[in-house]
Amino acid sequence: MQGSRMNRTRRYQPVIAIAALLAILSLSATAQDGQALPAVPACLLTEAETLTLNLELADTPDQKRIGLMGRTVMAADHGMLFRYPHRRSGDAGFWMYQTLMPLDIAWLDESGTIVALDTMVPCPETRGQRCPVYTPGVPHYQVLELNSGYFSANSVTVGDKLALVTSDQNPCQ
Repeated sequence: MQGSRMNRTRRYQPVIAIAALLAILSLSATAQDGQALPAVPACLLTEAETLTLNLELADTPDQKRIGLMGRTVMAADHGMLFRYPHRRSGDAGFWMYQTLMPLDIAWLDESGTIVALDTMVPCPETRGQRCPVYTPGVPHYQVLELNSGYFSANSVTVGDKLALVTSDQNPCQ
């Protein structure tokens, strides 16, 4: 009797191990991955230096809605750029619902010049309506999100300029 129970237990061990591994991987993917968009090179031109970045471009409504939600880590030189086809008012803001890491945020005009800066902290609320909204107070066309502390560590200020690198032009040089 004990031998048959042991055989049955051994038979199910690989199935249980695989199921546990799949559960862990799915939870990990949900918590850390969010959405991953293709990254493009960009340069942040400050008064003191030119900083090289890799930016994911959020252009569609769904990409903008999800943004950096669900991520727990991002490389130091990575970020996300939200691009809008029309000018947004100064009260059109961003929130940190389901965003798990603090972020620096820059609002940019149509030419890529920074017109406002802020730092956003994660919102622990389970309902988005309870999360604060960060607004620039000035019209803008683009919004840049980077790891919190990036702007102060690199002396990024209002008036600095972001430029995407295209194949025929490299503003980083």
